[in-house]
Formats: sequence, structure tokens, C-alpha cells
Amino acid sequence: TLNIIIKLFLVKTANSLKNLFPALEKTENLYKTNDILKLKKFMREIESGEYFKQINITNLNDGVFFSWYLSEEWNKTFFENLKKVIMMVNTYDINNGNTENIISGDLFKGLYENFIPKIARHSFGEYHTPSYLVKYVLERLKLKDEDYITKKFIDPCCGSGTFILELYNKKLKAIGKKIDFQDFLDGIAGVDVNPLSVLITKANIFINSINKVTFDANKKYEIPIYNCDSLFVPVKIKINGVECYSFSLKTVSVQEELELIFPVQL
Repeated sequence: TLNIIIKLFLVKTANSLKNLFPALEKTENLYKTNDILKLKKFMREIESGEYFKQINITNLNDGVFFSWYLSEEWNKTFFENLKKVIMMVNTYDINNGNTENIISGDLFKGLYENFIPKIARHSFGEYHTPSYLVKYVLERLKLKDEDYITKKFIDPCCGSGTFILELYNKKLKAIGKKIDFQDFLDGIAGVDVNPLSVLITKANIFINSINKVTFDANKKYEIPIYNCDSLFVPVKIKINGVECYSFSLKTVSVQEELELIFPVQL
């Protein structure tokens, strides 16, 4: 349910770009429909990421971790409840029309903590970083305004993006004007092993920045937040005198260990 709610907020936010991308399907057309197949097709476009590719964002949703419900048969109760969720999301103003040069922070913290019990989050090693601590750490770094524009930053365990969002906040304040979405994104990246955290961070970035950046209908965008394990370190080996990185990887789709070897120069 949390996955669906977040993605519907992404759809609602994307609809604000409808003047630039007129082919976008509006959510208000869906909570009024009586056609199950139409709604299921729409949700499949969301889960596959195809819907967001219409606004030229290639990886706003690029995983299939939470799309299991699409392969199930929908009964009338599920269909009606999903339409109610869509209607509620459609009438909710998540950013209250905020157009100031300020990133609001983690918009989904309360939802996530309500859906995922503390004992479960802590068993995964997840601990929410309070915003005051993030601000304190960045203050201690004594960075200048231009550093947030010219330097590169990465959060190797970004969670829902508390550090990432504050870095973007600092960057926006330093620039002081609207810039292209990709220029806004460049220089700040994050990774996390939890696919839901990755989705939340991307959603926080997109929704928080929608009124503060510009979009080009002829340009592709990629949000630099990725689902991977930053503790998974490759081993450096030599093959015929050539330095290489060696990875051992086991995926869900291929149930056997794969060894991947790449030259360091790549």
C-alpha cells in the first residue's frame, strides 16, 4: 500500500507538467472509472516506469519489487479501495503550493514509520537521521555556498534521503534561481540497499523540486539515486598483467553466482 501511495503522489506531481507533456493521464480520470482493466493498465504503466518516461525521467521508478499485485486477480473490494486511495491522493496538496527556494524535507517519514514498525526498521539496521543532526554535520564541514554547486557529494546509505535533501536545499539557496532539473541533480548522489528507501528518496527529490526547477521536453533526466549495497566492495585482481575488478553477484532472476570482471580503466 505504501508503495502505491508514493507512486500516486509521483503521478500527481508529474501532472503539474501537463502543459509541457500533454499526453499524461490525469488521476482524476481514474478514480471515477468503472473499468478495472483501464485502471490495471494505468498501474502497470506506473510500476514499469513507462508513465514517468513520458516526462523524460528514465529512472523515477525502475524496479518491479512491489508490482506483485498486478499479477493477481482484482476483486471489486480491491478495485474500489484503490480508487478511494487515488481520489484521496488527488485531493491532497503535498507541498502546499510551496514555490520558495526551500526543500521541505522528507515528505513520507510519517507514512513510512506508520507502515513499517520500529522493531522491523531497526532489525534492518535502519535508523532515521534527524534533520537537526544533518544540518549540524554540514555546518561542521564549513563549506562555502559555491561548494554546494561545484563539489560532488554521495550518501552511501541514503535511507529516505535526509542528507541528500539538505544538500539539494543548500545547492538551491546557493544558486538562488530556477535551473534545469538535470543541472539541479548533478553532483549529488545516493545509494541504498532498500528499494523502498530508494523510491522514497527519488519521490522526495522530485516532489520537493518540481516548482523550483525547469524541464526541457527534449531532454532525458536521471535521478542519481540507486538501489545497491555500498558495502559490497569489489576485489582488485590482475589478469595477464591487466588490473581488473572482480565481483561475485547472485540475483533473484539468476539463481546462481555470477562472476563479473571489468578492467580498472573502465
